[in-house]
Order: sequence, then structure tokens, then C-alpha cells
Amino acid sequence: MFSTFSLAPFVLCLASQVTPGTPLEKAPDAPAPLSDTAAATLASAPVSFVENRGQLDPSVRLAARCGSTTAFFTDQGLRLSLLGDARQGTTPEQDNDQDVAGAHVFLTFEGALADVSLRGAGQRLGPVRTYRGNDPSAWVSDAPSWTEMRYEGLYNGVDLAVLERDGSLAYDLLIAPGVDPSQIVVRCEGVTGLAIDGQRLVLETAAGPLVQTPPLAWQVSSSGQRLPVQAGFRLLGAQRYGFTVEGLSGSLPLVIDPGLTWGTALGGTFADRITSVALAPDGDLVVTGTTGSPDFPTTPGAFQTSVVGFSDAFVARLDPVGGQLRFSTFLGGTDTVIFRPEVGEDVALGSDGSIVVAGVATSPDFPTTQGVFQPGAGGGTDAFVASFDGSGMLKWSTRLGGSKNDSAATLALALDGTVTVAGNTFSGDLPTTPGAFDESFNSLFLSNDIFVGRLTADGADLEWCTYVGGVLRDEARDVLLHPDGAVTVGGLSGSVDFPVTPGAYDESYNGASGTESDGVLLQLSPTGDSLDFATYLGSAEITEICGLAQAAGGDFVVAGTTYGAGFPTTPGARQKAFGGGQTDGFVSRLSGDGATLQWSTFFGGQGDDSIHSLALDGGDQPTIVGSTGSPGLFFDAPADLPGGGTGTGASSSGSLSSGPAGPVLAGGFSPGGSPGLGSDLFLDGPFDAFLGRLSPDGRALVWGTFHGGSAEEEGTALVLDAFGDAWVAGCGDSADLPTTAAAVDPSPNGSFDGFVAHFAVPPVFQLNLDSAPASPTLTLNGSFWPGTPWSLELDGCPPDGHVLLLLGSGAATPSDGAVSGFIETVHSVLPLLADGDGRCTLGGTSWPAPGTRLVMQAWLPGERPQPSNGVLLISP
Repeated sequence: MFSTFSLAPFVLCLASQVTPGTPLEKAPDAPAPLSDTAAATLASAPVSFVENRGQLDPSVRLAARCGSTTAFFTDQGLRLSLLGDARQGTTPEQDNDQDVAGAHVFLTFEGALADVSLRGAGQRLGPVRTYRGNDPSAWVSDAPSWTEMRYEGLYNGVDLAVLERDGSLAYDLLIAPGVDPSQIVVRCEGVTGLAIDGQRLVLETAAGPLVQTPPLAWQVSSSGQRLPVQAGFRLLGAQRYGFTVEGLSGSLPLVIDPGLTWGTALGGTFADRITSVALAPDGDLVVTGTTGSPDFPTTPGAFQTSVVGFSDAFVARLDPVGGQLRFSTFLGGTDTVIFRPEVGEDVALGSDGSIVVAGVATSPDFPTTQGVFQPGAGGGTDAFVASFDGSGMLKWSTRLGGSKNDSAATLALALDGTVTVAGNTFSGDLPTTPGAFDESFNSLFLSNDIFVGRLTADGADLEWCTYVGGVLRDEARDVLLHPDGAVTVGGLSGSVDFPVTPGAYDESYNGASGTESDGVLLQLSPTGDSLDFATYLGSAEITEICGLAQAAGGDFVVAGTTYGAGFPTTPGARQKAFGGGQTDGFVSRLSGDGATLQWSTFFGGQGDDSIHSLALDGGDQPTIVGSTGSPGLFFDAPADLPGGGTGTGASSSGSLSSGPAGPVLAGGFSPGGSPGLGSDLFLDGPFDAFLGRLSPDGRALVWGTFHGGSAEEEGTALVLDAFGDAWVAGCGDSADLPTTAAAVDPSPNGSFDGFVAHFAVPPVFQLNLDSAPASPTLTLNGSFWPGTPWSLELDGCPPDGHVLLLLGSGAATPSDGAVSGFIETVHSVLPLLADGDGRCTLGGTSWPAPGTRLVMQAWLPGERPQPSNGVLLISP
């Protein structure tokens, strides 16, 4: 029914959810006890779809409970019982027997066939026992249960699958070749309203809204490839809706939906831009940037509640859970030149709770405090560094500059409170310190040098400050502070005489002229008196390093933007060739001494792409954020360009659930190195922000998502929390930019607003344990926020066959360098039984205990055992 490519079938994946509550029933214990706490967590059972063997009304064929939603499946349609808090913990029998507080929604499919078949599907679970009343003859002890249920033959060529996905009930429409999806019409009885909110479908009920996430859709090739197409909802009146499906996109071997969990606009009527974001220990977000809006939201008692010049810097602290603005303040003076705004370029949080901001001061009266290193203007623009307490009150503020234009681009805080700042200077009289690595300005022809300096914790003194540069343009973009006080800086240079060091990876400038630039990576000693190493990284055209992080082993990972098709990449990289347009992003890993390029890859599609920020998770996976004009950013590079990899796999779409920060679009993990996609699969405007995560070796895209509306968005800053989740900041001017109910500001306010968004990201990645293409594929899915559900899926098993899930703490790879390998130390073995489709599914409501590092691999027993891919889960 779903085979040929010439008439490729559609698969529409949708999900709906209300506030979750107590599960319905739990399946029996795992077939064998597990000796390991983390493995026992994996073995907890998924929501079950239970056959009616007399425990329910005769019209009900199967039933399931997922949270506070109970679903009853009848020949006529799907009945959803949505319960309030008073009804948590009731049984489906009680729900079926009497009217209860809450709401009942009945979904029927208009024009459906009369002889539709209902059956349990997915993995067969153990029998469910119901002991009701004191008559043993009425007890049910053998009701079968499954992980899914199916309406087969709903229409000619259309099946409906219902399942639990990431803590919510979801349904998939499976449409055979040549069948028109517009014939599918859903009637909703028991709703008080029906509306499309952005791309979501909202069914208003007496128990609250029932929300269906934007439908994912793809076509399936004969080889199993998933080819995404654009899909959406369409309203057909007050109680009816259908679907729209149009267009094709690049290959989609796997669809994953990590999803937006929280998002807000932040701005006023004029242009506003967020440039940096930091995460406080209590979960609050602190952002800085620039604004020209007199109505930019500030808070009562803030340090500066009114904009003073054309554009001021701002600092704001946001509570992402309750959607509150903790504090927000302007920071600026009476600048008189429109195109020279005052900007907060970077923000960091101190161990004492202080908030330190660095940026550009253009006003002679920019606010500074007494007793600081430089209270007055040096001339032109100056760098500034300002420290606030946790409530947003200014502790101290100092300028740092010479007689010409200077700016701070990035900063880092030490545990003792000292502030290391890096930036750019046109001033020959910048206050350098005796014994610094370079006390003299180097640039000619109205160009600039990098400067790096360190201020005392109170801003009163400059411990050291040095120039770094050559005869032309040199700029710092990101800084990294080491425990011993050494400083690594990433940036760019157009100077043929930039002070690179002997033995560096690239000692020669690559630009065709001084108007081009190379990326540069350099490290200064803890006292700033010597250069440990410095290297170029680039091609004949412009290259800029914008993000910098250090891996656990000491290597440096850098990311940025390049105009050059000749940018150096390495064998096995995800994307060895330039994608197209004017620019591509890049991600590269260099040794800790700057001498060796470990791996390097482009990251770009057919349009213009750039990377602005980089962070590493606990598994050294690079997470990147930037802007893109490439519709196929996540598809085209690995599929169409030399050096890319392709893969196929099962599919998992996301669903809305409730989390600490409001709605959660749950996510998953892409096996086999295949790209996974987020809640936004398509470029929505000319430019969208994007978020992506690569494997630690740069060979695969673990997942990625667009984030934007119908106009233009740019992702400018990124921070990861302890769970590997990504908090992204940026700016844009789309009126339909996705935000959530808990947002500080749910709608844009002017021509260009800042935005902040939180994405739940899986803390898992692939190991080099891959086997033959015909072997089973192991996939982890879930929102990965604490307390939210997850699922483990294994596809490609023999129908109704046995499979062993091995759980251990390490992985071994062959000494000959092959990519096949196995779990080194096995702690537990979980025997599983595949269903008739060759699939096993497990699920639970929480992740293993904090600190768990769990390696998973499945094996098919037999004369020649077959291993699956290997997956490492890191529980923070």
C-alpha cells in the first residue's frame, strides 16, 4: 500500500496535547530484571492502548490515557475526555460511566468508510488487569495492550495511526500513492472554538485548549528516503478542519522535532537588537544589546528608565518560566550620531551574582562611576565595561579607550571577579601596560588592531593591556578565559604580518588582498606579556571567526562565516564544498596548541549563510546559531555536495506538552548521522535564524531547525544550560515570529525587535558503533527537559523476532580504525520482542539519574549476530 516511488505516498504527522496528568495503566515489568539504575529507568513502560474485553462500554474498541487526556476509540471516531485537576487519577471506566468535570471532544472523519478496521499496533505489551466490583465474573485479567492503535481503511488508501509521542497523544495519517489528502475532513464536536494560531490548530474546550502542532509531511521513496513537503491546516467552518499539502523539498532521511519550548519578543517601536545572552544559576536569562526605542520595556526603579540618545545599550533579566521581566534598564548617554549607536556587545555573570556588560560608548556623558580606571571619554568612541548587581543596579562603570575609535567586542569573568575584555582599537594611545606583549599600535591606513586587557574586579585598575595585530585590519570577536588566566581570542585579520607563531597550523596570510581577511586564533599568557600561539585560518576571500569554545581534551572549536570556496575542510567532513550564495558558515576544530587542524567543515546551502555564535555541550558536540537564506540548509549539504553523508531512518515528529517554561515541542535524536529537523522545517522568510548541532567529529548534523517568520530573522547569540538545551537570542522584524504563552512580550513591536527562544535539545549523540545498512537502527526521542517523557525505538528487526538491548558505560572501537565497534563494558541486557513490523518501542517519564553516561546498542541474536548503531546518553 505504501511502496512505489513513482506515486510517492504522503505521511502526515500531527500531534495534540492538553495538560498532562496521571498515566492510564502501566505495562508489566520488563522481561528480565536490570542490574543498573539507569537501565531500570529505560525499562519503564510506555502509555498503552488497551483492548476492551468488557471493562468499558461496548461501543469502545480500545482506550488509552496519556496525562489528563483519556481516549476512547470507537467505530465512529475518537472520543477525548479532557479532565480537570479534580479528576486526575480516575480510571477510563469511571470516565466512561458518568459525566465528569472537564470536556469531551469527539473527532469524526467525514466521508470515512463504514467498514473501517480498528486494531492494536506497534509493540505488543502485557495484558492489563481490571478488578472492578465484587463480582469476579466481571473482572478482566487478559485485556491485550499495544503501544499504538490503527484505523485501517479510514478512506480508500488512508490509514490513521494513534500513538503516544513525547508525553502526548499523537496521530499520523498514512496516505497511499495517488490519494488526494484534501478529502480528509475532521469534524470536532464538543469544542467551543476552532482557530489556527500561526501554524498550530487550537481546539477550544471547557477544559482548556487542545493544541495540534504544525503538521509535518514527507514523501517516501522506494529506498526509504523521506522527502519533505509543505503541509498545514485549513479551517472549514466552526467545527471542521482539513489539511493542505504542497511542494517538495530535499531528501529527508529522518524527521525529528526538538521544538521551541519558550520564546519572546523584546523591543519597542524602533530598531532593537540583542547581541548576547547569559544564563543565571537560577535559570533566569540576561541579555544585552542596543535599542533606539523610547518605549523599550524597562522596569520600575531601574538604573535608567529612559532612552537618552539616538540608541542606547540595554541590559535585561528575564524569567522564562513565568514570563516576567525581572529588570530592564537603558545604559547610554546623549549620543548625537544616528549611525554610531551605543551597544552592549557581550554579557557574563560573576560568581557573586553580578552582571558584567562590555560594549561601545559613543556619548561624552555615557554613565561611568567614580573611582574607576577611566571615568572620562578618551575621544571618538570608547570601549566600556559595566557591572550590575543581580537586581539591575549599577555597581561600577568604566570606559577604556584612546583618542580615536575603540570598542569592546567580548569579555570573560574569572572566579576572582577580574574582567578580561577583548576588542578593537584605532587609537595609537590606547592605555597599554609596561611589559605587555605589544605596547605599540601596528595598523596603517585608517585600520585597527585587536586589544586585550584585564580589569580588576571593581573596575578601578587595569592589570594589563596589550595590542595584537599587523599593518591592516585586525578584530577580536570572541574570547575564552582559562583557569590559569591565559586568554584565547578568535577573530579576523587582513594583515600579512599578523604575529603568527612558528609551528602554527597556518603561518601565511591567505587573502588575495588587504581588503579580504583570514580568521585568526591566538592565545596570550596569563599576564598578557607573551603570545603562546597564533594562527591564520582562511582562504583567498573573507573569513571571520565569530565563535570559540574549548573541548574537554583541550582542542579549540571555532565557527564563523566565509566567502571562500577555498576554505580548508578535511576528509570525512559533513560538507567539504562551498554550498552557494555569497557566504557559508564553517565549523573547525584545532589542537590546543594551534598547530593542527583536526577537522573542518562548511555549513551552508544554496543561499547566504553565516554563523554568529558557538557553544559545546557535555559531549563536545558543537551547537551553532546564525542566519540563513537557504531553504535546504539542513538537507542540501550532506545530500548534494561532495563529502556529505546520507542516511535513512524511521521518523519521529514532535508534540506539544507542558513544561516548566510553558508549552514544549518535544524533540528527538537522529540516528546513523542523518540530519534531524526541528519544529520549523522550512525557510519562512528571506532570512531565518537557525540553530544546529553537529557530531563531535564534524561528520554529521545531529539536528537543526529554522526559527523565523515571514520577514527576516538573525540568530546572534547562544548559551547552553546544564541539560544541553539551547537558549538563542537574536533580532528580526516578522510579525508572525513564533512566541509562547509565557513570553515576556508575545508579539513584535516595531521595525526590528530582539527575540529570545529556548529549544529542548537531546543530550545524546552517535558513537562509532555503526554496522551494515540492513542492521537495526536505534533512536532516542523526547523533550529531554527534566520530568518530561522520552521513548527508545528500534527499527529494522525481524517481525516478531527477539532482540537484546545492551546497556553499558563505554564503547570500544577496533584498532584498525574501522567505524564498527561494540559496547566495552555491558552492565545490563534487556530482552525485547519486536512487533509484526519489526519495531520495538520503550518509553518512560524521566531520564536516568544525574551524572549517568549510558551507552546503548541493540543486537539481533543468531548464527551471525547483527549489532545496531550505538548511542551515548549523557544525563546532566
